[in-house]
Amino acid sequence: MTTAELDPPVWRYRPALDGVRALAVAAVVAFHSRPSLFSGGFIGVDVFFVLSGYLITGMLCVEHARRARPTVSSTGLDSPARGVLGGVDLRGFWARRIRRLVPAVVVLVAVCAVAAWATDSASLRGMVDSIGALTWTTNWADRWLRLSSYGELDHRTLLDHLWSLAIEEQFYLVWPLVLVGLLRWVRSAPVRLGAVLVLGAASVAAMAFIDPADAYTRTDAWAFELLAGAAVALVGRDLPARWRTPAVVVSAGVLTSLCFTAGPLDSWMYPWGFLAAAGAAAFGVASLVAPPGWAERLFAHPVLVGIGRRSYGIYLWHIPVLNVLSVGRVPLPGPLIWSLRAVVLAALVELSYRFVESPFRTGSIGFSPPVVIGAIALVALSMVPLVQGARRDLDGRWESTSPLPARAAGQPKVLLVGDDVAGVLAFGLASRDDLAVWNLFDLRCGLVADVVRRVGERTETATAWCRHWSTRWGAAVRRFDPDVVVLGAGMIDSLALVRNGAVLEGRELDAAYSGAAAAQLEALRSAERIVVVEVADPSKLVPRGERPMAERARAWSAYNRAVRAAVAADPRVSVLRVTGDVTATDLATEVGRRLDVP
Repeated sequence: MTTAELDPPVWRYRPALDGVRALAVAAVVAFHSRPSLFSGGFIGVDVFFVLSGYLITGMLCVEHARRARPTVSSTGLDSPARGVLGGVDLRGFWARRIRRLVPAVVVLVAVCAVAAWATDSASLRGMVDSIGALTWTTNWADRWLRLSSYGELDHRTLLDHLWSLAIEEQFYLVWPLVLVGLLRWVRSAPVRLGAVLVLGAASVAAMAFIDPADAYTRTDAWAFELLAGAAVALVGRDLPARWRTPAVVVSAGVLTSLCFTAGPLDSWMYPWGFLAAAGAAAFGVASLVAPPGWAERLFAHPVLVGIGRRSYGIYLWHIPVLNVLSVGRVPLPGPLIWSLRAVVLAALVELSYRFVESPFRTGSIGFSPPVVIGAIALVALSMVPLVQGARRDLDGRWESTSPLPARAAGQPKVLLVGDDVAGVLAFGLASRDDLAVWNLFDLRCGLVADVVRRVGERTETATAWCRHWSTRWGAAVRRFDPDVVVLGAGMIDSLALVRNGAVLEGRELDAAYSGAAAAQLEALRSAERIVVVEVADPSKLVPRGERPMAERARAWSAYNRAVRAAVAADPRVSVLRVTGDVTATDLATEVGRRLDVP
């Protein structure tokens, strides 16, 4: 055995992957800044998932190989080094993850709590998101809040974007244990890869057969993207030279196309669009980690690498900056407010990178008792205004916990209410800087009373929060005094409605819809103007598998007829009809463009 054969494998830093991070975080920031222009920019998160799966798996595999391989010492051939578990130092791995991720989040939570207090936007959901951020459970905390009696998910907080980081951290906790088991007990590399692909297929199935609103918060539904990156690492061989350029070009083309055409509520994205994004990202990563070529040199440009190394901070801070420096709070012309946001974001990111992230990552600052005690005290003090906001929300019980939007002088006020249709419309209205929009939609909440809804083979009973939608709407109109109320509904009530064990059909269904339409007008009786958004064809809008499309389309048409009949004699109400088989992205864009608020 030669010394070369005994040389342990080494994990090599690849600057091109930091370039990929830079483009991914740019897509996410663009999506949150201008969703009407970059409707699919959220796929930057999918790229991050694939990258994380590749990097973590690759590093752990190299560590396992190093510890399992004999080494040469001055006394001869040494025995294989022993790791903590299966040749991998899991304690060291998790400690590195904590040093890399936790300090910046602690600072973020504290600053955002102060910002919420200063802008009078502390809320129950803000407190839940803060707890979720500190425990890496934001995705499950949001899901709990949606399914609970306080299930409002109709507004954004300064921390709700941390759901994706929570999914990554949960992956970091579980996947190393699974990987160590594969490396230790499965000798065949193809079998290991096959096991990962089977797990990925199960995750794809989970996303395919559950409601998209639910899938968006479930770790198991996103695991296939992390596992796609893991599969690239487990292949262990460079992509053939003749495939590298086509792989980069196709990967870039698919991801760019999705960035401009996809929408987070488009039903075709679950799972096929996200599967395409994960596959494209995986092939792109595989082509960039091969021996250097033109693509590797392009993505390793120093500017991209510099941004990529700061991508964690950019992701953490961009939502707080966009929310706090809104048009309503900072009445500056478009170019000036965007310049201000860019400067503030760059400053916060650089401060975080130099004085928080880097010192902890390199070990120049450790988790000494004073540091830990200081962090706990900082978090405890920052939670005080959030607890006060949560108590206020709980006292209101059925009224909205969403803070009023910041509003510039003379800016028209728009109240958005309804079910998942209104949730789609929120993306279109988000790009209207000329409007102050208060989002009060309730996901998965129907408006027909005293029914259960059949979703595929199961039934859904409305939560107490859902049942009190009319209380919430009336209180919101009185509190906000909007110039116009935009109402979008019908998605949830086009499911099979069951009362006394029988599915409502014919006249019974028409009567139920008429009652719901009358209740909507009664709840909004003090509104000066109402715009009802009517979707003519829901075939590309609704999730798959919840009800046969022909039945659902008939029910949706009956719902539309009932609403039109109810509002026909009300001079306050106009109907904005959207024709054609529109996707969620199409609907949001068209309504955002057509809505006229004097």
